[in-house]
Amino acid sequence: AMCLTGYMINPDTLVYSVSVPNLEYEENESIAYYNAPAIILQNIHNEKERDFLPIELFENADGKMYVTHEGFYYSSDLDLLFFASLKGYPYFELSDENHNVFEESFYNETPLYIVFDTDKKTVGRIGQLGKIHKDLRLGYTYCAPKITSRGTTIAVTDGTSGTIMIYEDNDYVKPLSTIEVFNISTDDFSIDSTLYGTDEYAYQFQDNFQNMIVDILMDSKNIYTLSIENGCYFKKTFNKKGKMKSMVLLPNSIDACQLEITGLCRVKNKVLVTGFYYDNKNHNMVLLD
Repeated sequence: AMCLTGYMINPDTLVYSVSVPNLEYEENESIAYYNAPAIILQNIHNEKERDFLPIELFENADGKMYVTHEGFYYSSDLDLLFFASLKGYPYFELSDENHNVFEESFYNETPLYIVFDTDKKTVGRIGQLGKIHKDLRLGYTYCAPKITSRGTTIAVTDGTSGTIMIYEDNDYVKPLSTIEVFNISTDDFSIDSTLYGTDEYAYQFQDNFQNMIVDILMDSKNIYTLSIENGCYFKKTFNKKGKMKSMVLLPNSIDACQLEITGLCRVKNKVLVTGFYYDNKNHNMVLLD
């Protein structure tokens, strides 16, 4: 069993995504092992008070989309569940209509998250793949979505196009504003178009998608981003209209020890960067402003 992402719904209940073992007998009476994705709501004071929600309950919410528990997010302010969404090749061959990501019509609707309430009812979709994914005809390949919320405001990114979209909870269709954390275009790629329609077409770009929005957080005034750009980590602060207010280049070492930057966290109403390093004796955690 693997526990993945977790959030406290309230002081008593933890909700987290898991991959649990599913054992079945085959016809010859041998045992088959499968991974079963699920969501668990657990009372932290009573081990027996637990709700188990298989992801299969969500799969057919829309015939063209599939949700994955690996990108799970819970908003305590909105009491909503967000699951990263996928469709089309190379992930799922759900129908002839959306199998080929190289068709222009595929990109008419490419949400990043499917939204559910805690009764497992579909509320909507939010986010869109960035322009670079459409220009290169890559579908959801090289997509690493991130999402955060504060109050009724939601921030969503596909992670690799450098763009963050800001939405209000009452409108998932049109973003209020767009933030450009870094720029990327087809000019940054060498494209062999003779590979269209083959697995090798997507593989040719695996060294080009090194820049990434690693994490995002939000408070009442600002959007904070952690990004890796050309091998360097940056913490940037934007207002909700998309204007950058500050940018900090983060160190790659502490006391001659390699520093591993991992994400953003909120400590006493301040957004900090978390990092870890090993000094040959101890594993240490640091918080960077």
